[in-house]
Amino acid sequence: GEVTAVAVRLRDARREQRAVAQCHKLAAAIEQAMEAVIVTDDRFRIEYVNQAFEAMTGVPQGQARGRGLKTFYKGRQQARKFEHGAAALERGDVWSGRFLLVDAAGETRMCDQTISPVWGRHGLVEGYAFVWRDSTEVSGLEKQLRHAQKMEVIGTLASGIAHDLRNILGPIILHAELCLERLEAGDPQAESLREIVEAVGRARALGEQLLSLGRSVESESPVRFRLSTLVKECLKFLGPGLPPDLSIRLRVEAGGSEIRGDPTRVHQVVMNLLANAVEAMKDQEGGLLTVRIEDAVVREGDWPEEPSLPPGAYLRLCVSDTGHGMASDVLKRIFEPFFSTKRTGQGTGLGLTVARHIVSQMRGAITVESHPGLGTSFRVLFPKGPAAAGSPGAPPPARNLPPRPRARILFVGDDADMVHCTTMALARLGYTVAACAGRDEAGRTMALTPQGFDLALVDVLRPGQEGILLTRELLALRPDLPVVLLSSLDAALAEDMLRACGGRRVLAKPFCFDELDRVIRETLSVAI
Repeated sequence: GEVTAVAVRLRDARREQRAVAQCHKLAAAIEQAMEAVIVTDDRFRIEYVNQAFEAMTGVPQGQARGRGLKTFYKGRQQARKFEHGAAALERGDVWSGRFLLVDAAGETRMCDQTISPVWGRHGLVEGYAFVWRDSTEVSGLEKQLRHAQKMEVIGTLASGIAHDLRNILGPIILHAELCLERLEAGDPQAESLREIVEAVGRARALGEQLLSLGRSVESESPVRFRLSTLVKECLKFLGPGLPPDLSIRLRVEAGGSEIRGDPTRVHQVVMNLLANAVEAMKDQEGGLLTVRIEDAVVREGDWPEEPSLPPGAYLRLCVSDTGHGMASDVLKRIFEPFFSTKRTGQGTGLGLTVARHIVSQMRGAITVESHPGLGTSFRVLFPKGPAAAGSPGAPPPARNLPPRPRARILFVGDDADMVHCTTMALARLGYTVAACAGRDEAGRTMALTPQGFDLALVDVLRPGQEGILLTRELLALRPDLPVVLLSSLDAALAEDMLRACGGRRVLAKPFCFDELDRVIRETLSVAI
Protein backbone atom coordinates (compact mmCIF):
# COMPACT_ATOMS: atom_id res chain seq x y z
CA GLY A 1 0.00 0.00 0.00
CA GLU A 2 2.98 2.29 0.01
CA VAL A 3 3.55 4.82 -2.75
CA THR A 4 6.58 3.64 -4.57
CA ALA A 5 6.52 6.09 -7.44
CA VAL A 6 4.87 9.32 -8.61
CA ALA A 7 4.05 9.96 -12.26
CA VAL A 8 4.17 13.64 -13.21
CA ARG A 9 2.93 14.81 -16.61
CA LEU A 10 3.93 18.28 -17.66
CA ARG A 11 2.12 20.15 -20.46
CA ASP A 12 3.27 23.43 -22.00
CA ALA A 13 0.18 25.71 -21.97
CA ARG A 14 1.86 28.57 -23.74
CA ARG A 15 0.83 27.32 -27.19
CA GLU A 16 -2.80 27.09 -26.09
CA GLN A 17 -2.63 30.53 -24.53
CA ARG A 18 -1.20 31.97 -27.72
CA ALA A 19 -3.97 30.32 -29.75
CA VAL A 20 -6.64 31.74 -27.43
CA ALA A 21 -5.03 35.18 -27.57
CA GLN A 22 -4.93 34.97 -31.35
CA CYS A 23 -8.61 34.06 -31.47
CA HIS A 24 -9.47 37.01 -29.22
CA LYS A 25 -7.41 39.32 -31.40
CA LEU A 26 -9.09 38.04 -34.56
CA ALA A 27 -12.54 38.43 -33.00
CA ALA A 28 -11.71 41.98 -31.90
CA ALA A 29 -10.46 42.85 -35.38
CA ILE A 30 -13.67 41.59 -36.99
CA GLU A 31 -15.81 43.33 -34.39
CA GLN A 32 -14.05 46.65 -34.94
CA ALA A 33 -13.79 46.43 -38.74
CA MET A 34 -15.21 49.27 -40.85
CA GLU A 35 -17.01 46.78 -43.09
CA ALA A 36 -20.11 44.94 -41.94
CA VAL A 37 -19.26 41.27 -41.32
CA ILE A 38 -22.10 38.71 -41.16
CA VAL A 39 -21.81 34.98 -40.53
CA THR A 40 -24.83 32.79 -41.31
CA ASP A 41 -25.64 29.11 -41.18
CA ASP A 42 -26.16 27.07 -44.32
CA ARG A 43 -29.75 28.41 -44.58
CA PHE A 44 -28.64 32.05 -44.41
CA ARG A 45 -29.87 32.61 -40.85
CA ILE A 46 -27.67 35.13 -39.07
CA GLU A 47 -25.38 33.76 -36.37
CA TYR A 48 -23.05 36.71 -35.95
CA VAL A 49 -22.84 40.38 -36.97
CA ASN A 50 -20.27 42.98 -35.97
CA GLN A 51 -20.70 46.59 -34.84
CA ALA A 52 -20.41 47.97 -38.39
CA PHE A 53 -23.48 45.94 -39.38
CA GLU A 54 -25.51 47.65 -36.66
CA ALA A 55 -24.24 51.08 -37.75
CA MET A 56 -24.99 50.34 -41.40
CA THR A 57 -28.45 48.80 -41.03
CA GLY A 58 -29.74 50.33 -37.81
CA VAL A 59 -30.56 46.82 -36.50
CA PRO A 60 -29.00 46.00 -33.07
CA GLN A 61 -26.65 43.04 -33.01
CA GLY A 62 -28.83 41.10 -30.58
CA GLN A 63 -31.95 41.51 -32.75
CA ALA A 64 -30.12 40.46 -35.90
CA ARG A 65 -29.14 36.99 -34.67
CA GLY A 66 -31.49 34.29 -35.94
CA ARG A 67 -32.99 36.56 -38.59
CA GLY A 68 -32.96 35.51 -42.25
CA LEU A 69 -30.43 37.61 -44.12
CA LYS A 70 -32.61 37.69 -47.24
CA THR A 71 -34.96 40.11 -45.46
CA PHE A 72 -32.32 42.85 -45.89
CA TYR A 73 -32.58 42.60 -49.69
CA LYS A 74 -35.65 44.74 -50.39
CA GLY A 75 -37.48 44.59 -53.69
CA ARG A 76 -37.57 42.11 -56.53
CA GLN A 77 -34.32 43.26 -58.13
CA GLN A 78 -32.31 43.09 -54.91
CA ALA A 79 -33.82 39.69 -54.03
CA ARG A 80 -32.77 38.46 -57.46
CA LYS A 81 -29.20 39.57 -56.75
CA PHE A 82 -29.28 37.59 -53.50
CA GLU A 83 -30.50 34.52 -55.36
CA HIS A 84 -27.71 34.85 -57.94
CA GLY A 85 -25.19 34.99 -55.11
CA ALA A 86 -26.76 31.98 -53.39
CA ALA A 87 -26.58 29.97 -56.62
CA ALA A 88 -22.86 30.73 -56.94
CA LEU A 89 -22.28 29.74 -53.31
CA GLU A 90 -23.97 26.39 -53.82
CA ARG A 91 -21.30 25.67 -56.42
CA GLY A 92 -18.66 26.52 -53.86
CA ASP A 93 -17.69 29.81 -55.52
CA VAL A 94 -17.00 33.17 -53.89
CA TRP A 95 -19.50 35.79 -55.09
CA SER A 96 -19.04 39.57 -55.30
CA GLY A 97 -21.55 42.20 -56.36
CA ARG A 98 -23.32 45.45 -55.53
CA PHE A 99 -26.78 45.84 -54.06
CA LEU A 100 -29.05 48.51 -52.63
CA LEU A 101 -29.46 48.28 -48.85
CA VAL A 102 -32.50 49.78 -47.10
CA ASP A 103 -31.76 50.43 -43.43
CA ALA A 104 -34.18 50.42 -40.50
CA ALA A 105 -34.95 54.13 -41.02
CA GLY A 106 -35.87 53.57 -44.68
CA GLU A 107 -32.70 55.22 -46.02
CA THR A 108 -31.01 53.57 -48.98
CA ARG A 109 -27.30 53.10 -49.54
CA MET A 110 -25.26 51.30 -52.14
CA CYS A 111 -23.17 48.40 -50.82
CA ASP A 112 -20.44 46.25 -52.30
CA GLN A 113 -20.60 42.72 -50.92
CA THR A 114 -18.44 39.62 -50.98
CA ILE A 115 -19.88 36.24 -49.93
CA SER A 116 -17.70 33.23 -49.15
CA PRO A 117 -18.71 29.70 -48.11
CA VAL A 118 -17.52 28.46 -44.70
CA TRP A 119 -16.32 24.88 -45.09
CA GLY A 120 -16.62 22.27 -42.30
CA ARG A 121 -14.28 19.43 -41.37
CA HIS A 122 -15.92 16.93 -43.71
CA GLY A 123 -15.84 19.12 -46.80
CA LEU A 124 -19.40 20.35 -46.38
CA VAL A 125 -20.56 23.97 -46.29
CA GLU A 126 -21.54 24.85 -42.73
CA GLY A 127 -22.38 28.50 -43.35
CA TYR A 128 -21.49 31.68 -45.19
CA ALA A 129 -19.47 34.80 -44.46
CA PHE A 130 -20.75 38.12 -45.84
CA VAL A 131 -18.72 41.33 -46.00
CA TRP A 132 -20.62 44.53 -46.84
CA ARG A 133 -18.86 47.79 -47.70
CA ASP A 134 -20.76 51.08 -47.97
CA SER A 135 -20.02 52.34 -51.50
CA THR A 136 -22.66 55.08 -51.70
CA GLU A 137 -20.13 57.89 -52.07
CA VAL A 138 -17.96 55.93 -54.49
CA SER A 139 -21.03 55.01 -56.54
CA GLY A 140 -22.02 58.67 -56.70
CA LEU A 141 -18.55 59.71 -57.86
CA GLU A 142 -18.57 56.95 -60.48
CA LYS A 143 -21.94 58.20 -61.72
CA GLN A 144 -20.63 61.76 -61.94
CA LEU A 145 -17.57 60.56 -63.84
CA ARG A 146 -19.68 58.58 -66.30
CA HIS A 147 -21.93 61.61 -66.80
CA ALA A 148 -18.91 63.86 -67.40
CA GLN A 149 -17.47 61.39 -69.89
CA LYS A 150 -20.82 61.09 -71.65
CA MET A 151 -21.16 64.87 -71.84
CA GLU A 152 -17.63 65.14 -73.23
CA VAL A 153 -18.44 62.65 -75.99
CA ILE A 154 -21.78 64.32 -76.71
CA GLY A 155 -20.11 67.73 -76.76
CA THR A 156 -17.54 66.53 -79.29
CA LEU A 157 -20.23 64.92 -81.43
CA ALA A 158 -22.49 67.97 -81.22
CA SER A 159 -19.64 70.33 -82.12
CA GLY A 160 -18.89 68.23 -85.20
CA ILE A 161 -22.52 68.27 -86.29
CA ALA A 162 -22.78 72.03 -85.71
CA HIS A 163 -19.57 72.57 -87.72
CA ASP A 164 -20.99 70.67 -90.72
CA LEU A 165 -24.38 72.37 -90.34
CA ARG A 166 -22.81 75.83 -90.46
CA ASN A 167 -20.89 74.95 -93.62
CA ILE A 168 -24.11 73.78 -95.29
CA LEU A 169 -26.09 76.87 -94.23
CA GLY A 170 -23.48 79.33 -95.54
CA PRO A 171 -24.27 79.02 -99.26
CA ILE A 172 -28.02 78.78 -98.62
CA ILE A 173 -28.35 82.19 -96.97
CA LEU A 174 -26.03 83.91 -99.47
CA HIS A 175 -27.83 82.44 -102.50
CA ALA A 176 -31.19 83.49 -101.01
CA GLU A 177 -29.97 87.05 -100.44
CA LEU A 178 -28.47 87.20 -103.94
CA CYS A 179 -31.86 86.24 -105.36
CA LEU A 180 -33.56 88.87 -103.20
CA GLU A 181 -31.16 91.50 -104.52
CA ARG A 182 -32.17 90.69 -108.11
CA LEU A 183 -35.93 90.84 -107.55
CA GLU A 184 -37.93 93.97 -108.20
CA ALA A 185 -39.92 95.56 -105.39
CA GLY A 186 -43.23 93.81 -104.80
CA ASP A 187 -42.19 90.53 -106.43
CA PRO A 188 -44.28 87.72 -104.80
CA GLN A 189 -41.22 85.44 -104.71
CA ALA A 190 -39.49 87.77 -102.27
CA GLU A 191 -41.56 86.50 -99.36
CA SER A 192 -40.47 82.91 -100.00
CA LEU A 193 -36.83 83.97 -100.11
CA ARG A 194 -37.19 85.94 -96.88
CA GLU A 195 -38.66 82.84 -95.23
CA ILE A 196 -35.60 80.88 -96.38
CA VAL A 197 -33.35 83.49 -94.76
CA GLU A 198 -35.39 83.30 -91.53
CA ALA A 199 -35.24 79.49 -91.58
CA VAL A 200 -31.46 79.65 -91.89
CA GLY A 201 -31.46 81.94 -88.86
CA ARG A 202 -33.35 79.34 -86.85
CA ALA A 203 -30.99 76.62 -88.06
CA ARG A 204 -28.06 78.80 -87.03
CA ALA A 205 -29.57 79.06 -83.55
CA LEU A 206 -29.80 75.26 -83.45
CA GLY A 207 -26.12 75.11 -84.35
CA GLU A 208 -25.42 77.44 -81.43
CA GLN A 209 -27.31 75.07 -79.12
CA LEU A 210 -25.19 72.17 -80.33
CA LEU A 211 -21.98 74.13 -79.91
CA SER A 212 -22.98 75.22 -76.41
CA LEU A 213 -22.82 71.56 -75.30
CA GLY A 214 -19.11 71.61 -75.99
CA ARG A 215 -18.46 74.88 -74.19
CA SER A 216 -17.24 75.03 -70.59
CA VAL A 217 -17.21 78.80 -70.11
CA GLU A 218 -19.83 81.49 -70.11
CA SER A 219 -20.13 84.31 -72.63
CA GLU A 220 -17.00 86.45 -72.74
CA SER A 221 -18.93 89.71 -73.32
CA PRO A 222 -22.06 89.71 -71.13
CA VAL A 223 -24.35 92.74 -71.31
CA ARG A 224 -27.16 94.07 -69.15
CA PHE A 225 -30.69 93.67 -70.50
CA ARG A 226 -34.27 93.48 -69.29
CA LEU A 227 -35.46 89.92 -68.82
CA SER A 228 -39.09 91.08 -69.00
CA THR A 229 -38.53 92.59 -72.47
CA LEU A 230 -36.93 89.40 -73.71
CA VAL A 231 -39.78 87.26 -72.33
CA LYS A 232 -42.37 89.49 -74.04
CA GLU A 233 -40.51 89.10 -77.34
CA CYS A 234 -40.53 85.32 -76.94
CA LEU A 235 -44.27 85.28 -76.22
CA LYS A 236 -44.88 87.48 -79.25
CA PHE A 237 -42.82 85.12 -81.40
CA LEU A 238 -44.85 82.12 -80.17
CA GLY A 239 -48.17 83.92 -80.67
CA PRO A 240 -49.12 82.76 -84.20
CA GLY A 241 -48.63 79.10 -83.32
CA LEU A 242 -50.52 79.10 -80.00
CA PRO A 243 -53.86 77.24 -79.67
CA PRO A 244 -56.75 79.74 -79.78
CA ASP A 245 -58.15 78.62 -76.41
CA LEU A 246 -54.81 78.89 -74.56
CA SER A 247 -54.61 81.67 -71.97
CA ILE A 248 -51.35 83.44 -71.10
CA ARG A 249 -50.72 85.26 -67.84
CA LEU A 250 -47.54 87.36 -67.55
CA ARG A 251 -46.68 88.93 -64.21
CA VAL A 252 -43.59 91.09 -63.75
CA GLU A 253 -43.13 91.68 -60.03
CA ALA A 254 -39.42 92.51 -60.06
CA GLY A 255 -38.33 96.09 -59.54
CA GLY A 256 -35.72 96.26 -62.29
CA SER A 257 -35.98 92.90 -64.07
CA GLU A 258 -32.43 93.35 -65.36
CA ILE A 259 -29.83 90.62 -65.58
CA ARG A 260 -26.32 90.42 -67.00
CA GLY A 261 -25.49 87.81 -69.62
CA ASP A 262 -25.78 86.87 -73.27
CA PRO A 263 -29.31 87.79 -74.49
CA THR A 264 -29.12 85.29 -77.36
CA ARG A 265 -28.44 82.39 -75.04
CA VAL A 266 -31.04 83.48 -72.48
CA HIS A 267 -33.48 83.72 -75.39
CA GLN A 268 -32.77 80.02 -76.07
CA VAL A 269 -33.59 79.15 -72.46
CA VAL A 270 -36.86 81.11 -72.37
CA MET A 271 -38.04 79.91 -75.79
CA ASN A 272 -37.40 76.30 -74.83
CA LEU A 273 -39.34 76.55 -71.58
CA LEU A 274 -42.27 78.33 -73.24
CA ALA A 275 -42.38 75.91 -76.18
CA ASN A 276 -42.34 72.90 -73.85
CA ALA A 277 -45.17 74.38 -71.78
CA VAL A 278 -47.30 74.97 -74.89
CA GLU A 279 -46.52 71.46 -76.15
CA ALA A 280 -47.71 69.96 -72.85
CA MET A 281 -51.14 71.59 -73.26
CA LYS A 282 -51.75 71.15 -76.99
CA ASP A 283 -53.97 68.05 -76.66
CA GLN A 284 -56.33 69.50 -74.05
CA GLU A 285 -59.12 72.03 -74.13
CA GLY A 286 -58.07 75.37 -72.80
CA GLY A 287 -54.96 75.62 -70.70
CA LEU A 288 -53.13 78.33 -68.80
CA LEU A 289 -49.52 79.36 -69.35
CA THR A 290 -48.25 81.44 -66.45
CA VAL A 291 -44.98 83.36 -66.69
CA ARG A 292 -43.77 85.25 -63.64
CA ILE A 293 -40.64 87.35 -63.08
CA GLU A 294 -39.83 88.28 -59.50
CA ASP A 295 -36.97 89.31 -57.25
CA ALA A 296 -35.36 86.59 -55.18
CA VAL A 297 -32.70 86.55 -52.49
CA VAL A 298 -30.83 83.28 -52.06
CA ARG A 299 -29.29 82.48 -48.69
CA GLU A 300 -27.00 79.63 -47.79
CA GLY A 301 -28.92 76.34 -48.07
CA ASP A 302 -32.07 77.88 -49.62
CA TRP A 303 -31.79 75.68 -52.72
CA PRO A 304 -30.83 72.15 -51.65
CA GLU A 305 -31.26 71.05 -55.28
CA GLU A 306 -28.31 73.31 -56.18
CA PRO A 307 -25.96 73.37 -53.16
CA SER A 308 -23.25 75.22 -55.12
CA LEU A 309 -25.54 78.19 -55.86
CA PRO A 310 -23.85 81.29 -54.37
CA PRO A 311 -25.94 83.48 -52.03
CA GLY A 312 -27.04 86.83 -53.42
CA ALA A 313 -29.67 88.74 -55.40
CA TYR A 314 -31.38 86.98 -58.30
CA LEU A 315 -34.26 87.30 -60.71
CA ARG A 316 -36.56 84.29 -60.64
CA LEU A 317 -38.34 83.28 -63.84
CA CYS A 318 -41.24 80.88 -63.30
CA VAL A 319 -42.87 79.15 -66.27
CA SER A 320 -45.91 77.03 -65.34
CA ASP A 321 -48.45 75.13 -67.40
CA THR A 322 -51.63 73.17 -66.69
CA GLY A 323 -50.66 70.31 -68.98
CA HIS A 324 -50.42 66.57 -68.44
CA GLY A 325 -47.42 66.77 -66.11
CA MET A 326 -44.65 64.20 -65.77
CA ALA A 327 -44.13 61.00 -63.82
CA SER A 328 -41.17 60.78 -61.45
CA ASP A 329 -39.15 58.49 -63.74
CA VAL A 330 -39.47 61.00 -66.61
CA LEU A 331 -38.74 63.93 -64.29
CA LYS A 332 -35.40 62.41 -63.33
CA ARG A 333 -34.25 62.32 -66.94
CA ILE A 334 -35.54 65.51 -68.56
CA PHE A 335 -32.13 67.24 -68.44
CA GLU A 336 -30.33 64.28 -70.04
CA PRO A 337 -29.00 64.89 -73.56
CA PHE A 338 -31.21 63.48 -76.35
CA PHE A 339 -33.92 62.37 -73.91
CA SER A 340 -37.35 63.36 -75.23
CA THR A 341 -40.94 62.36 -74.56
CA LYS A 342 -41.98 63.59 -78.00
CA ARG A 343 -42.51 61.32 -80.97
CA THR A 344 -39.59 60.60 -83.27
CA GLY A 345 -38.83 63.58 -85.46
CA GLN A 346 -40.62 66.10 -83.23
CA GLY A 347 -37.74 67.04 -80.96
CA THR A 348 -33.97 66.83 -80.61
CA GLY A 349 -33.93 66.06 -76.89
CA LEU A 350 -31.34 68.83 -76.46
CA GLY A 351 -33.50 71.79 -75.43
CA LEU A 352 -33.52 71.35 -71.66
CA THR A 353 -29.95 70.05 -71.63
CA VAL A 354 -28.77 73.21 -73.34
CA ALA A 355 -31.00 75.38 -71.13
CA ARG A 356 -29.50 73.93 -67.97
CA HIS A 357 -26.00 74.26 -69.42
CA ILE A 358 -26.53 77.94 -70.22
CA VAL A 359 -28.04 78.75 -66.81
CA SER A 360 -25.21 76.93 -65.01
CA GLN A 361 -22.61 78.91 -66.97
CA MET A 362 -24.36 82.10 -65.83
CA ARG A 363 -23.96 80.82 -62.23
CA GLY A 364 -27.69 80.42 -61.91
CA ALA A 365 -29.93 77.42 -61.31
CA ILE A 366 -32.93 75.71 -62.85
CA THR A 367 -35.35 73.32 -61.13
CA VAL A 368 -38.60 71.67 -62.09
CA GLU A 369 -41.67 70.44 -60.23
CA SER A 370 -44.28 68.27 -61.91
CA HIS A 371 -46.96 65.71 -61.12
CA PRO A 372 -49.07 63.64 -63.53
CA GLY A 373 -52.26 65.52 -64.38
CA LEU A 374 -51.25 68.61 -62.40
CA GLY A 375 -48.96 70.41 -64.82
CA THR A 376 -45.32 71.42 -64.67
CA SER A 377 -43.48 74.41 -63.25
CA PHE A 378 -39.90 75.46 -64.04
CA ARG A 379 -38.03 77.91 -61.84
CA VAL A 380 -34.91 79.62 -63.17
CA LEU A 381 -32.64 81.84 -61.11
CA PHE A 382 -30.58 84.42 -63.01
CA PRO A 383 -27.98 86.38 -61.00
CA LYS A 384 -28.55 90.11 -61.20
CA GLY A 385 -24.91 91.14 -61.25
CA PRO A 386 -23.54 94.64 -60.63
CA ALA A 387 -25.46 97.61 -62.00
CA ALA A 388 -24.15 99.15 -65.18
CA ALA A 389 -23.19 102.79 -65.46
CA GLY A 390 -25.62 105.10 -67.24
CA SER A 391 -29.32 104.65 -67.67
CA PRO A 392 -30.66 101.19 -66.84
CA GLY A 393 -31.18 98.98 -69.84
CA ALA A 394 -30.03 101.63 -72.31
CA PRO A 395 -29.01 100.13 -75.64
CA PRO A 396 -25.37 100.44 -76.66
CA PRO A 397 -24.62 103.35 -78.96
CA ALA A 398 -24.85 102.49 -82.65
CA ARG A 399 -21.55 102.20 -84.48
CA ASN A 400 -21.13 104.14 -87.71
CA LEU A 401 -19.54 101.96 -90.35
CA PRO A 402 -16.65 103.42 -92.32
CA PRO A 403 -17.36 104.08 -96.00
CA ARG A 404 -17.08 101.08 -98.31
CA PRO A 405 -13.71 101.20 -100.08
CA ARG A 406 -13.01 99.98 -103.62
CA ALA A 407 -11.00 97.06 -102.25
CA ARG A 408 -9.40 94.09 -103.97
CA ILE A 409 -10.05 90.88 -102.05
CA LEU A 410 -8.37 87.49 -102.27
CA PHE A 411 -10.90 84.79 -101.36
CA VAL A 412 -9.63 81.27 -100.60
CA GLY A 413 -11.90 78.27 -100.02
CA ASP A 414 -12.10 74.52 -100.62
CA ASP A 415 -15.89 74.34 -100.98
CA ALA A 416 -16.82 75.20 -104.58
CA ASP A 417 -20.37 76.29 -103.71
CA MET A 418 -19.16 78.56 -100.90
CA VAL A 419 -16.49 80.06 -103.17
CA HIS A 420 -19.08 80.70 -105.90
CA CYS A 421 -21.76 82.35 -103.75
CA THR A 422 -19.31 84.39 -101.62
CA THR A 423 -17.56 85.67 -104.74
CA MET A 424 -20.91 86.81 -106.17
CA ALA A 425 -21.85 88.42 -102.84
CA LEU A 426 -18.56 90.34 -102.70
CA ALA A 427 -18.97 91.49 -106.30
CA ARG A 428 -22.54 92.59 -105.51
CA LEU A 429 -21.14 94.67 -102.63
CA GLY A 430 -18.75 96.38 -105.04
CA TYR A 431 -15.50 94.59 -104.26
CA THR A 432 -13.04 93.20 -106.80
CA VAL A 433 -12.51 89.51 -106.06
CA ALA A 434 -9.93 86.90 -107.00
CA ALA A 435 -11.17 83.45 -105.94
CA CYS A 436 -8.74 80.60 -105.29
CA ALA A 437 -9.68 76.96 -104.75
CA GLY A 438 -7.29 75.90 -102.03
CA ARG A 439 -3.97 76.68 -100.44
CA ASP A 440 -1.67 75.97 -103.42
CA GLU A 441 -3.52 78.21 -105.86
CA ALA A 442 -3.74 80.99 -103.27
CA GLY A 443 0.00 80.82 -102.66
CA ARG A 444 0.77 81.09 -106.38
CA THR A 445 -1.65 83.99 -106.88
CA MET A 446 -0.26 85.91 -103.91
CA ALA A 447 3.34 85.29 -104.97
CA LEU A 448 2.68 86.86 -108.38
CA THR A 449 1.23 90.11 -106.98
CA PRO A 450 1.89 90.46 -103.21
CA GLN A 451 0.67 94.09 -103.25
CA GLY A 452 -2.30 93.36 -105.47
CA PHE A 453 -4.80 92.74 -102.65
CA ASP A 454 -6.16 94.85 -99.82
CA LEU A 455 -7.59 91.97 -97.77
CA ALA A 456 -7.74 88.15 -97.76
CA LEU A 457 -10.75 86.05 -96.79
CA VAL A 458 -9.78 82.48 -95.82
CA ASP A 459 -12.61 79.96 -95.56
CA VAL A 460 -11.65 77.45 -92.85
CA LEU A 461 -13.73 74.49 -93.97
CA ARG A 462 -12.22 71.94 -91.60
CA PRO A 463 -10.61 72.26 -88.16
CA GLY A 464 -6.87 71.69 -88.26
CA GLN A 465 -3.65 73.25 -89.53
CA GLU A 466 -4.66 74.05 -93.14
CA GLY A 467 -6.10 77.49 -92.40
CA ILE A 468 -3.23 78.36 -90.05
CA LEU A 469 -0.56 77.35 -92.58
CA LEU A 470 -2.25 79.21 -95.44
CA THR A 471 -2.57 82.41 -93.41
CA ARG A 472 1.07 82.22 -92.34
CA GLU A 473 2.15 81.73 -95.96
CA LEU A 474 0.13 84.74 -97.09
CA LEU A 475 1.58 86.89 -94.30
CA ALA A 476 5.09 85.71 -95.15
CA LEU A 477 4.59 87.13 -98.65
CA ARG A 478 2.81 90.26 -97.39
CA PRO A 479 3.20 90.89 -93.61
CA ASP A 480 0.73 93.81 -93.50
CA LEU A 481 -2.09 91.96 -95.30
CA PRO A 482 -5.34 91.93 -93.26
CA VAL A 483 -6.63 88.34 -93.10
CA VAL A 484 -10.19 87.45 -92.06
CA LEU A 485 -11.01 83.82 -91.27
CA LEU A 486 -14.46 82.49 -92.23
CA SER A 487 -15.07 79.82 -89.63
CA SER A 488 -17.75 77.32 -88.71
CA LEU A 489 -15.84 76.36 -85.56
CA ASP A 490 -16.77 77.21 -82.00
CA ALA A 491 -15.88 80.84 -81.21
CA ALA A 492 -13.17 79.90 -78.69
CA LEU A 493 -11.49 77.50 -81.14
CA ALA A 494 -11.69 80.07 -83.92
CA GLU A 495 -10.07 82.72 -81.71
CA ASP A 496 -7.28 80.27 -80.81
CA MET A 497 -6.70 79.65 -84.52
CA LEU A 498 -6.67 83.40 -85.17
CA ARG A 499 -3.98 83.97 -82.54
CA ALA A 500 -1.94 81.05 -83.86
CA CYS A 501 -1.86 82.32 -87.46
CA GLY A 502 -1.75 86.09 -87.00
CA GLY A 503 -5.07 86.93 -88.67
CA ARG A 504 -7.12 90.05 -87.90
CA ARG A 505 -10.74 88.91 -87.52
CA VAL A 506 -13.05 85.90 -87.45
CA LEU A 507 -16.41 85.90 -89.25
CA ALA A 508 -18.66 83.06 -88.10
CA LYS A 509 -20.57 81.08 -90.72
CA PRO A 510 -23.28 81.25 -91.85
CA PHE A 511 -23.24 85.01 -92.46
CA CYS A 512 -25.44 87.39 -94.42
CA PHE A 513 -24.52 90.24 -96.78
CA ASP A 514 -24.57 92.88 -94.04
CA GLU A 515 -22.34 90.88 -91.69
CA LEU A 516 -19.81 90.18 -94.45
CA ASP A 517 -19.76 93.83 -95.52
CA ARG A 518 -19.44 95.13 -91.95
CA VAL A 519 -16.46 92.92 -91.09
CA ILE A 520 -14.63 93.82 -94.30
CA ARG A 521 -15.18 97.56 -93.86
CA GLU A 522 -14.18 97.54 -90.18
CA THR A 523 -11.06 95.47 -90.87
CA LEU A 524 -9.95 97.67 -93.76
CA SER A 525 -10.56 100.86 -91.77
CA VAL A 526 -8.16 99.64 -89.07
CA ALA A 527 -5.60 98.51 -91.65
CA ILE A 528 -5.48 101.87 -93.42
